[in-house]
Amino acid sequence: MNPVIGASSPLGDRWIGFLQAGKNQYGIHGTPWPFWVNAKAAVTNGCVRMKHEHMRQLFDVVEVGTTVEILR
Repeated sequence: MNPVIGASSPLGDRWIGFLQAGKNQYGIHGTPWPFWVNAKAAVTNGCVRMKHEHMRQLFDVVEVGTTVEILR
């Protein structure tokens, strides 16, 4: 199950899911508000937000099954 995505969606137009815990999903996605990415203040519920152009580049090179490691 993918969240609703699209150019003006808070999730952007690309989604790479890396964890589903019950009804909750976590992933890497773009955002229509790049200012918050630049300010390193993007509000999230556990996802990783990127600028649309960076997310599109990542989406094009990552294959299904790629291991994801999130470091703080």
